[in-house]
Amino acid sequence: MKRALPFLGITLIMGGLMLVGALAWSAWNPLPAPFSYRLVEEGKPADFPSLKLDEKAVYTIRRYEIRVPDVDKPVADFHLADAGASGPVLLEWRNHLTEPVLTLSSKLSELKTLAAAVDKHVSEGALVAGWWDTSRRLELLSKTDVLFRQNLARPVLIPHIWEGRREMIEADERVFWKVPATAPAADQFNSFTDALLSTPEEGAAKLKALARGRELIVAVHITDAFKLGALAPNRFAIGYKDFASAAKIHGMVKHVKDWVKRQGYKAYTVLPLNDEVRRVFFLADKSSTETMLAQLLPFNTSNPFEMKAMRLVYQHGGYWVYKLSVSTNKTALK
Repeated sequence: MKRALPFLGITLIMGGLMLVGALAWSAWNPLPAPFSYRLVEEGKPADFPSLKLDEKAVYTIRRYEIRVPDVDKPVADFHLADAGASGPVLLEWRNHLTEPVLTLSSKLSELKTLAAAVDKHVSEGALVAGWWDTSRRLELLSKTDVLFRQNLARPVLIPHIWEGRREMIEADERVFWKVPATAPAADQFNSFTDALLSTPEEGAAKLKALARGRELIVAVHITDAFKLGALAPNRFAIGYKDFASAAKIHGMVKHVKDWVKRQGYKAYTVLPLNDEVRRVFFLADKSSTETMLAQLLPFNTSNPFEMKAMRLVYQHGGYWVYKLSVSTNKTALK
């Protein structure tokens, strides 16, 4: 089996099938890019009440749509916050296809709950590490100190039909998100992802090195697993399939377990996308299940509550938050 699973065949059961032909056409049209950003709205947080942000915040909010030529509906839309010199911060991304378009993002409501918990319970002087986009959102919405402050624009998740334009798309992404030509944080992020790809014991040691003596809180989200697979497909073999939500959840769980077993996959976890769809992320080989990230997340082969290298202190939605095991203090985020 090929290990680059994030870009293999994925079952489409949601809306968006009508756009597949348009994506194929856009991959061959002579325009410099197969899609464009369209600014739809701009204002202060108070102008976007649905986001439920702090109305006293001084940053500017913008809503964009990702448009494909000759298609009436956007393939994705998103909100960002422009906080000045640090560049735009993605707040929430809504994909209207089932194949990932450019990125995956947690729900803003989940992130805001996490930010409030971090502000309330993380001790002064502690450092919070998470995927670079989670880190930037936490820095914007909380008072915590984060390991990654720069937009690294990686990985860029490109639909298979656009793969031939990857270099151009990635260059455009760096321009849009104002990614610095030189990003010192890139080496640190490489070390962070290497820790997630290591065994839990080895990964904890690598994370301690990044913390440089500070208390370290690590926040990971289920979608981080897919992004890690896109960055390192030869070390983390992950894919997904969407299932329609069943009225009886136990029936759906059995259906998923049976499907995973028939396919020969080694582990799985489920992330609800909405009331109608559950996304099942699966790991294709045993070595992937033994990585730190697979053990930190609720795959059926892991038990986050029994982690020895790190201690679970908080969980909300798709977020799982850990503290390096540097003391026996059992106080947890609530």
